[in-house]
Amino acid sequence: KTWRLPTTMELTSIVNHGAEAPSVDAEYFANTPYDKPFWTSDTSAAGEWGAWVVDFIAGETAVAAKSVARHVRLVAGEQE
Repeated sequence: KTWRLPTTMELTSIVNHGAEAPSVDAEYFANTPYDKPFWTSDTSAAGEWGAWVVDFIAGETAVAAKSVARHVRLVAGEQE
């Protein structure tokens, strides 16, 4: 299998806006940490220094510096 970082759209597709901390289906995505956001494969339009992240405390997106440690949730397959 080929593993990769998800796009912002792919990662936000698992957000459960009816839940908080974590804002995902806790039965399907058990033990999802929410102390730090998760990286996506999408670089910020503001520059190569940043990339989009998804915060699973409230299911929000933001741009973060690539030099800061974050969680990853990999997806299988080629990006379409």
